[in-house]
Amino acid sequence: MKDGGARVTGYLVEKRKKFATDWEPATPDGKPVMNNNAHIDGLDENAEYEFRVRAVNAAGTGEPSQPTELTKICPKRGKLLMPKRNTTLFVTVY
Repeated sequence: MKDGGARVTGYLVEKRKKFATDWEPATPDGKPVMNNNAHIDGLDENAEYEFRVRAVNAAGTGEPSQPTELTKICPKRGKLLMPKRNTTLFVTVY
């Protein structure tokens, strides 16, 4: 894909749970984030995830980055070790 020299206007952040084959949007609305930080909710505690990003500009969405290494979502401290949804992870793009 040619970008025509257009500047990057955002980043799509995608997630994939360990052993899953398909990538899915990591942000609730699936829209690009406008800076190099993303607030990601809804991650399962004790699960492992990979993340990747795609740059977006006027020409469209670029190819995905290499995925991160698997990241284990740890339980919150001071709570019983019970599976829980809505764990948050912050991702920073460099």
